[in-house]
Amino acid sequence: MIRKRIALIVVFTIMVSNMIVGQNSTFVSKSPFLQDYDLSLILNEEKDKYCLLLGYWTSDDSYGFITISYGNCETSRRKITTIDYKNGFQMTFKKRCGDVLVLKKGFAPLANMSFKYDGESTFDISDLFDAFSNYDEDRDNFRSKKYHSFKQGKYQYGVYCIELFNDGHYQYKIRDILFSSGKYEREGRLLQFFDTGLDAAFYGIIKSEGIESRFFPGELRGMAFKLSNN
Repeated sequence: MIRKRIALIVVFTIMVSNMIVGQNSTFVSKSPFLQDYDLSLILNEEKDKYCLLLGYWTSDDSYGFITISYGNCETSRRKITTIDYKNGFQMTFKKRCGDVLVLKKGFAPLANMSFKYDGESTFDISDLFDAFSNYDEDRDNFRSKKYHSFKQGKYQYGVYCIELFNDGHYQYKIRDILFSSGKYEREGRLLQFFDTGLDAAFYGIIKSEGIESRFFPGELRGMAFKLSNN
């Protein structure tokens, strides 16, 4: 089993290596909070870009990952600041001795999580960037539109879940891991989610079938989150 996993990691690395543009530094968190998952921060300081990935083993013993956030980054002697490409929020990682980064500003549930240097990666971060303005330009339009019947509760799309509580708070989970929490606001058919650790919101649109995502963490656009009966 161990040999099989090592072989799969090697194959995965080779596949990613085929998309190479420059070298990246990889920092990995193996916090008990993540259980069987790895959270990896990949930095390309030469190109001032970053990505945050959730890695996991699947039931058939293969390895996959979900992109949580990516964009540009600014590096100084004491800290690294990242700026999300889709939602514009910033995260700040403080540099510690021994090649360790600590998340000082970011998703509230991940506060003070440590990331340890884990070597070089050849993942091509630039492949993540694409055009998305056609999704962003309609935000103001939905503020003034009448919304469909809407209920608080748990809305799901595959391994992604966002739960809305009656007191105006929300929780957003990916594969049952809590990634974001804070308050939400509704204006017309627009739902905005304000993580208590971030300085910008991500949002969704109320539709008859549920909530349609607009740049939810995890690279979800235009996906229908449906109200769960659980």
